[in-house]
Amino acid sequence: MRNVQSNLFTRTLFVWYLTAMKKMRNIQLLTFLAPIFVLVLYYAQPGLLEVFESRTYDLRVRALRTGAAPSPRIAIVAIDDRSIAELGRFPWSREQFSAFLRRTAEGGAKAVLFDVIFPERETAAADAGFARAVRAPGTTTLAAAFNFNASGGAIGCTTNIPELQQAAAHIAHMNVLPDEDGVIRWTPLAIPWQGKTYPSLGLQGAAEL
Repeated sequence: MRNVQSNLFTRTLFVWYLTAMKKMRNIQLLTFLAPIFVLVLYYAQPGLLEVFESRTYDLRVRALRTGAAPSPRIAIVAIDDRSIAELGRFPWSREQFSAFLRRTAEGGAKAVLFDVIFPERETAAADAGFARAVRAPGTTTLAAAFNFNASGGAIGCTTNIPELQQAAAHIAHMNVLPDEDGVIRWTPLAIPWQGKTYPSLGLQGAAEL
């Protein structure tokens, strides 16, 4: 009877040992495969994973939003319905922008950043006057816009006429890149182009503060 109990105990212990070793091998295998699986997901970035990341990013931004009031040091001068009603249809004469820069200089603006590009000429007088207004305070940033290839590299750039380009204290890019769902979640902080680096307007504005 004692031998039967001993054999039964030995058999039970052996089965438990085999089961434990199998589980351990499974754990080791999972430990080995888990980082490989994560790397494959990272580099493949399937659409479902990207959608999940975008949605959770939106939730994280909403959760972390503090509701703080906008800084009184920053003013947005918008081209909206009211300004169009007062000044006429856009684009406006550069004389309007020259007057605007004179007013901001008189008001002590630390920096002025345009998200409008002036790639074509108006009149010699208007262009020259605007170039003087841009150069005078030494704090004006004008914009540039880039075109990209499928891999994200810059292949073209739209800038301002040479007089304005040379008069500006800085040139910053105004590109925004919406995700597939149309939501803008990011923008390149800087774009290299022809030996120069163009910061985003947001980055340039932060540097000016």
